[in-house]
Amino acid sequence: MKKFLLSFSLLSITLTLLSCANSKDMASEEGDDSANGIQQVEVTEFATIQKTYCYGKCPVYKMTIYSDGKAVLEGKSNIEMTGVWETQLTKEELEKFILTAEKINYFDLEDKYDSPITDLPSTTTSIVIDGKRKEVYRRADYPQRILVFEEVFTDLLTNKKWVKTGELE
Repeated sequence: MKKFLLSFSLLSITLTLLSCANSKDMASEEGDDSANGIQQVEVTEFATIQKTYCYGKCPVYKMTIYSDGKAVLEGKSNIEMTGVWETQLTKEELEKFILTAEKINYFDLEDKYDSPITDLPSTTTSIVIDGKRKEVYRRADYPQRILVFEEVFTDLLTNKKWVKTGELE
């Protein structure tokens, strides 16, 4: 029995070492920086807000915030910043989204608050926390607490330095 366990252990170690060596060779061939000790983190969508047209002067834009803190604003109409703009958020600013979402129980909100009234603008927000994504669409008859979450986006519009990076097509 001891010989079997010893043989099994040696075989497992050998296979593990070969597997590691093979992975390292593959990473080097593919130009993966992890072979050089640099790990690349996958950047994903973290939070968004999108405001739509109305019959008046409603701001129309979409802001996408990524997990690395990069924020992209696509200003379309009735907003000072038209075109594509970017800024970088701090870890604390990203954390504010999470804390606010938790404070207002964002994940407990309904997915849609709507009405047959078509001349009202709509706002859609989303956030990803612990791999779970929640999106809320609102146009009418919504709980006021959703506005607290939207205000975090508005603060970025007014308090961050944005750099124009392009025009919308």
